[in-house]
Order: sequence, then structure tokens, then C-alpha cells
Amino acid sequence: MKTTKRIALLSLLVVCCLVFLGCSKKDGNGGAGPTNAGTDQSNSASKAKTDVEQMDVNQLRAAALKCKADAEAKSAETEKVAQELIKALGAGNADKREELSAQMESLRKSEEALNEQLNVYIEKLKEKGGDVSGLSL
Repeated sequence: MKTTKRIALLSLLVVCCLVFLGCSKKDGNGGAGPTNAGTDQSNSASKAKTDVEQMDVNQLRAAALKCKADAEAKSAETEKVAQELIKALGAGNADKREELSAQMESLRKSEEALNEQLNVYIEKLKEKGGDVSGLSL
């Protein structure tokens, strides 16, 4: 629940920053360009759906714990970049804001993909009757 609130808050911050950056430029492309960040994590989540079929309970739990640790690390990194972005908003450095906004979006997508992957592991672990305590974010 706490992570969901963080993701929602950070997503709102990113949207506000993107609107701010988009409105500040009158020439060029109007802000940050499209990015394919998070594509690898999306593939990992879909790959996890096929991989879980061959995993036993111990392998599932180990994979879920690793995925949870990765998601928590990504969340901490996202918070750090969010703080930098807040400082950059006050500094008036448009290039730095644009760079940090793109980085925030990439981190947010990675974090979402890791959460999806973690949910795949947890659901399969539940199906196989494994222990899911301590796996939720």
C-alpha cells in the first residue's frame, strides 16, 4: 500500500513536470521525446510468466525475493531522482529538468515492470502452496 501511494505520487510529479516542461518550450518538439524505456523489463515480466511453469516453490520464492529487492532499490532510486527534480524546478535549469524528467519516467516504468514481475511470482507461489509472507511491497 505504501509503495502504491509512492508510485501514484511520483507519477503525479512526473506528469506535472512533463506538463511544465512541455509548456515552457515554444519551439522544437515541445519537451522530452518519446522513449522506449522499460521495454526490457516488460519482456522480463512476460518471460517470467513462462519461466514460472518450470520453477519449484524454492526457486519461485528466491526469484520473488530478488525481484522485491530490485523493486525496492528502483523505488529508492526514483525517490532520489524526484528530490533532484524538485531542486532543479527551483533552480530554473530547463535542461536538467528535462533530463531528470526523462530519467524519472524510465525509472517509473522499470519499477512498474518489476512490480508486475513480482506479482507473477507471488501468484504462482500461491498456486503451488508456497510461503508468500514478506513478499508484498
